Amino acid sequence: MTPPTRSLPAANESNDLTSVKSELYIKKLKIAEMVLKYEDYRKKLEQASSNASSSGETVNIDTSELDSLKEEIAGAVKEMSSESHIRRMKQLLGRQRRKREWKRRHLKKLQQTRDNRRERRRKLHEEIDRWRVEWIEKEEESKKKTHERQKAEKQRKLEASIRNHERNNQLLVQKLLELRAIRRRKLKAQGHFFPEEGNEFFERIRQLNEQVPSSPSTDNEPIEQEVISVPVHKDDKWLHVPLDMNSYNYWCQGNRSLDALKRVRNQWDYYLSTNSSELGSKVPPTWVNPSPPSNWLGQVANFVGTHFWNAQNEYFEYGDQAAEPEFNHDILYRAGANQRGIETYTPRALIYDLKGGFGSLKKYNKLFEQESEPNNDSWGEKVEEYKSSQYPKNRFQQHLDKMDEGIEEPIEKELDLDDSVKVWSDFNSTYYHPNTFNQINSYQMGNSIQPFDTYNTGCQAYDENEKETDSFDETFRFFAEECDQLQGFQIMTSVHDGFGGFTCGLLENIRDEYPKASILTYGISNMHQSSTQRNLQRRNLNMTMSAASLSEYSSLYVPVQLPDSADLNRPWTRYLSYQSHLLYQTSAIVAAAIESASVPWRLKKRAVLMSEVIGAINWHGNHNIASLGTCFPLDTLQGKQYTSADRSLPIEAGRFSTIKNFTVDDAKKEDEMFGESTVLRGTPDIGSRTDKFIEETFERLSGADAPYKLRTVARTGVPLPLSFPNIITSNYDGYILSDEESLAPRKFVSSLSQLSVGTHMYSYFEKQQHSMKGLNYRLFGEYEEGDRGKSLEDFEQLKDWLIEKADNFRADE
Repeated sequence: MTPPTRSLPAANESNDLTSVKSELYIKKLKIAEMVLKYEDYRKKLEQASSNASSSGETVNIDTSELDSLKEEIAGAVKEMSSESHIRRMKQLLGRQRRKREWKRRHLKKLQQTRDNRRERRRKLHEEIDRWRVEWIEKEEESKKKTHERQKAEKQRKLEASIRNHERNNQLLVQKLLELRAIRRRKLKAQGHFFPEEGNEFFERIRQLNEQVPSSPSTDNEPIEQEVISVPVHKDDKWLHVPLDMNSYNYWCQGNRSLDALKRVRNQWDYYLSTNSSELGSKVPPTWVNPSPPSNWLGQVANFVGTHFWNAQNEYFEYGDQAAEPEFNHDILYRAGANQRGIETYTPRALIYDLKGGFGSLKKYNKLFEQESEPNNDSWGEKVEEYKSSQYPKNRFQQHLDKMDEGIEEPIEKELDLDDSVKVWSDFNSTYYHPNTFNQINSYQMGNSIQPFDTYNTGCQAYDENEKETDSFDETFRFFAEECDQLQGFQIMTSVHDGFGGFTCGLLENIRDEYPKASILTYGISNMHQSSTQRNLQRRNLNMTMSAASLSEYSSLYVPVQLPDSADLNRPWTRYLSYQSHLLYQTSAIVAAAIESASVPWRLKKRAVLMSEVIGAINWHGNHNIASLGTCFPLDTLQGKQYTSADRSLPIEAGRFSTIKNFTVDDAKKEDEMFGESTVLRGTPDIGSRTDKFIEETFERLSGADAPYKLRTVARTGVPLPLSFPNIITSNYDGYILSDEESLAPRKFVSSLSQLSVGTHMYSYFEKQQHSMKGLNYRLFGEYEEGDRGKSLEDFEQLKDWLIEKADNFRADE
């Protein structure tokens, strides 16, 4: 049995109703027309009757048409008022009414259906939100429990480590006490005096003080302090020089007070070394100054920067016959005017150093020197002036002064820069703007009482320096805001001392002002002077802290290690002969590599932006720590003919033996490259062989395919100015002369420089992890001092950062 169905109104019913309405409308119109005609005839009849009555004439009017109209009207009215018509109209109106009623019920049902669906959806969303909140709460609770469990485990391990440390200290103290007892017995046998055990000795001293009457003294009499001299023990002597009583009293002052003992012991700790001498002693056999061996401090980066800017001077050519320069000097130099209205062209540079680090360099040089005002002091008494002694100028600076005065002095002898250079300004040949120099007044170079040798010291020094001098607003903005098209910032800084933290403060301010600017930072370190194990650990700690903070604010961070004495036995130094302890010589090699790496954005033609170079290297986004490599000088020419790429870049044991990587010691040819920027310099156009040599060189470097490789060629080589050290050996004959007919042509050499990221960087982080593994952070309490101090938890996070970064560069197995 099928369920009853309710039929919907047929579609033709609506059409019937419409046709009936139109038919009824037509009939109404006809009736209305007939009524109008009827009224018109009736009016005419009445008018004719009235005219006839007024004239007394008899008028015959035909009323047949009027009668026919009456009949038509009566028929039409009868038809419309017929029962069948009325019934049909009622049926149609009833159908229309039922249709409206059905439509109303249908719309009501649809609205109810929508409301029900909307209500179900609302309840479903509420259920989903409730489930999400419960899931998030469960997840947060799970994370909290996991964090608490890890924290408890970490605390347990820390407590266990402390207990083991305390146990080891107890054992050590016990052994020291035994050793002390043995030494005391031995010294007592030799006749030495020792105070009694316990308080007996101090009680005797107190009784003696009570027995001695106090002598009266007046306020007008000066109090004379007795100078206590230490008696010399018969066994105390120095090996090679007579005993100096002043030095002996200094080192023996620990016998008088605990503070003096701590101070002297800390001084001696600087000279502890893991490498014993032939005599078996770790202490210097002769007198040494009681200051830690922390030479140069922030001087390392400024040595490299001075070589960098001295090289720029060699690119300038003057006269009508000068060729078009290959480099755009406006990138690194700014045009201006001094107080006298003379046009100047000075570097866009900021130089930071400690007090005493600028040497003989003055803030206002001959371009910007101010006129001295006459002394119009009305003071009638005698005036005495006291001036501090000026840093003496070496022969090189004296030679430059004579050249500025127009005195042409031939250089008959060597300027002896190797022995006379003490600070970077000793070989500087560039005139800077006065705003370039920024002195850190709170620290003195080489000061052992307040050394500038820790990362947190540099951070605090930057904050103090900004409060005192406001150098960022005064000097940094001066250079940055006058740039029309600012590409970015290239920063060279020392990272083995306090300058790593100081630069971190500077980069924080730069990032606040220029959040999207490109920042290329070279972190330069010199481990040659780390004569003690403690100094070596401190420098490694500074380097790691600096790498973590500077890489956070830099678009690309490049750690650089200066060459050491071990490199002299390696093939890359086949044309170099330098002394590793002379910062003046080793910094010149690094400066040549950095100066060549900056060629892509300094070219006048075919130049690329700094951001494009950094993007080609760090295209992945998480590889912003790169390495710097160079082949300097590159063996390209034999006489006036190009040599082969195999001779220039030989491969030994899977490595380019003539390429020195300043970041990674063990870089191999088969290492995977993620991105690189390679610059080949010193390729003069001497025939068809030029392009072939360039092509062969780049093909030889492309053993490991990098997704992004930026290749740059510059015809101009690396300049060798007068201030460049004489480290290139005589067996190198690939010099490029600017003007062979000149009596003193400028010298250039070919070179290859490369900034790259790849799997070879894994060994860099592995080496840093190894240096942190054996380091006891609790022994370096100076890092926890001040507002920028680093706690033990920060040290643990630093080690985790090294592990995380190393994973980014790990080779796929």
